[in-house]
Amino acid sequence: MMNFVTMTDAELNARVRQLDDVLMGDCTTEAWDRAYKERCKITAILDERYRERNQSAFDAFYAKHIEGKAWEEIDPEAWEFYSDWHKDMYGFRPRHI
Repeated sequence: MMNFVTMTDAELNARVRQLDDVLMGDCTTEAWDRAYKERCKITAILDERYRERNQSAFDAFYAKHIEGKAWEEIDPEAWEFYSDWHKDMYGFRPRHI
């Protein structure tokens, strides 16, 4: 098995594309199961790298546009942007301020 942690994002994304080709096939095979597990590991690494790269900018945006404000004070476009970014960062939309 490959050492995913040492691979670049470009290399990992290329491998994901290869695995996607397998996953578009017969889902009853062992190869499909292996490809699915490998893809899950790779996407977890890519997601963590994304969070690490963006956390400080995400926190700064929150502090500037959301933090300490009542719902009525938050620009709807800022909330929409924050909500989308939160979903990209953590996999779900925020449910409260």
